[in-house]
Amino acid sequence: MIFASNLIRPKSQESNSIGKKEDAVNYLVKPFAPLGAMDLYPKVKKMKSQPVDTTPFRVFKDWDIDFNGRKRNEHYNGAYGDEGINPGWLPQIERKPH
Repeated sequence: MIFASNLIRPKSQESNSIGKKEDAVNYLVKPFAPLGAMDLYPKVKKMKSQPVDTTPFRVFKDWDIDFNGRKRNEHYNGAYGDEGINPGWLPQIERKPH
């Protein structure tokens, strides 16, 4: 999902959805909270998609691991491989722990 103030038109929109910046609150837990409280995890039933062809990514180490280091679900696009309550780190101004 791409949220932007100005409409973005990527060359390929395959597996991408595009929305207005203000629409992010309908899809993500706390997209506009300050760092440390900001939570970009998908809300339940808001970011699920058709299974994505992961063949091109299989050349990369950890291609099937999401931002939280968890096994990716093939029905979710983006950094996270699940929805609901974020079990991991919230963005802040410090290096993400391993």
